[in-house]
Amino acid sequence: MQLKVGILLLMLSAVLVVVEAEMTSTPDDSTTSSGSSSTSAPPASDKNKLITHLIEHILATSKTGHYVGNVEFDQQSTILRIAGNLGEESLALKHHAYEKFISYNALRLKLEGDIDSRIAVIDNYFHTQRLSDACKLFYHLQKKDLLIADTETNSLKAFKLTINSENCPYQTVDSDESDSDEEYDPIWDIWNTILG
Repeated sequence: MQLKVGILLLMLSAVLVVVEAEMTSTPDDSTTSSGSSSTSAPPASDKNKLITHLIEHILATSKTGHYVGNVEFDQQSTILRIAGNLGEESLALKHHAYEKFISYNALRLKLEGDIDSRIAVIDNYFHTQRLSDACKLFYHLQKKDLLIADTETNSLKAFKLTINSENCPYQTVDSDESDSDEEYDPIWDIWNTILG
């Protein structure tokens, strides 16, 4: 998924570089054999149509990941939608809004992928390691915090990912400890139900 997003971003960036180069270039003064001008910059209406099309396309395709209930995503896409409805006199503003949304959305998807990876690691700990009760609680709380972070702002996602990527500082259960029934604590079944 991340590779597809990266390729799409690379392709869109290349298109935008061409559009930007055309926007800043002056008409070519070279002439053809008939003496007329051979090339000129596309009219502003063509540039406007292109950036409007790109905005419409990214708005239609960006609804991936954890966007439902994500207030920041809603705000960013609303700003881009409003910019897309502006006229050709606001071409630079439309281009800026598009670039800003592309950057925001790429970071959002990367952070969500990193959060999903960390949750998978935590789940793996429960299946492959003998964890102490303190570590079980530690990882359950991390997972709960990360699940909530999926629909928060990018800065909050990054912060929560950083603080919830630490390993349990408490000692894990030694492998030579017995698994007797008297050591079983049903509270962890309750925690799994509540937090899981």
